Amino acid sequence: MDNKTINLYESENKLLCAAIDKITVEIIEKKKNNGAQVIALTACSPLAGTTRTSISIAIAMAATSRKTLLIDCDVRKSGEYKKLNDRAGKGLADFVSAKADSSVSVNSLLYPTNVDDLFYIPCGSTEENATRILCSEKFDVLLNELRDTFDCIILDCPSISVVPDANIMFKKVDGIVFVAALGETKRSQIKDTRALIEAYKEKYYGMIINKIPRDIYKKNVKNADYYLTDKKGRQRFAKSKAYKSSQRKNSESGIDDNTEN
Repeated sequence: MDNKTINLYESENKLLCAAIDKITVEIIEKKKNNGAQVIALTACSPLAGTTRTSISIAIAMAATSRKTLLIDCDVRKSGEYKKLNDRAGKGLADFVSAKADSSVSVNSLLYPTNVDDLFYIPCGSTEENATRILCSEKFDVLLNELRDTFDCIILDCPSISVVPDANIMFKKVDGIVFVAALGETKRSQIKDTRALIEAYKEKYYGMIINKIPRDIYKKNVKNADYYLTDKKGRQRFAKSKAYKSSQRKNSESGIDDNTEN
């Protein structure tokens, strides 16, 4: 594999990273119980942040020492609109549309990343007949071969409200995650998306809501910033009444202040 390394970066937003970690743990538990290996992410509306979320989950999964693969399944969008494809050549569309005697091999699709245990397959050449590609037997063969190599495969699919591509994937994957954006995704779009998943409800893992303002997130997620640090490097729980009270009691009892239960 001589492909150039693709650079992927995790968000610096600690609240977002904490939320991604929760999702990753749920996927791992699903894998233990139901053998979940291939996960498709699709948005209820355009520009909801599916790609950024897919990258974050893939990085988090790879951090658990699971060999992980991220596949860009949006073969309709031109590469000039995709930052990850700047250093990429052949990809998914090239492999599936190639003839049997073509030199496009599975190995030629895999791009290493700057994250240990994480690999990437770009969408490849823009393909107008995307639906035919994703419905093809060759795509199924590719996916089955990748299952033998990777512990977890994340499929970054285009918005299901725009094209039917993600819906095609539902039969092929083990788990389905929807992505919506607060204040942008309409209720009608979420309702329509939920209707589409009805036939595959046993595969539905849930919905991720992106673009939530920090103040709204903290109001709805109790103790969201419990372990975060302030500008002085102190963890925020140190400011809580409960922690100060326990420290005072420990001091009065002669217990080491650094002791934590």
